[in-house]
Amino acid sequence: MLANSERALAIELLAGAQAVEFLAPLEPGDGVRAAHAFVRSPSPRLGDDRSLSRDIETVAAAIQDGSFLAAVEAEIGDLA
Repeated sequence: MLANSERALAIELLAGAQAVEFLAPLEPGDGVRAAHAFVRSPSPRLGDDRSLSRDIETVAAAIQDGSFLAAVEAEIGDLA
């Protein structure tokens, strides 16, 4: 169940990253900017249709190992 939750959150983060780009030139806050940068480092913006399975697994692994949270907290401070 935890692995499924990590994948679901990864999918939401990937969708959110894409959505932030559609809102340009609006600028997100610091936390969203940090999350977006982290997600986009292994997963480039979608232009053409492609499989996202590798992207989902990569982001889910970053959630599981804590590197996603650490990257965001490095920018904005502790969240917990």
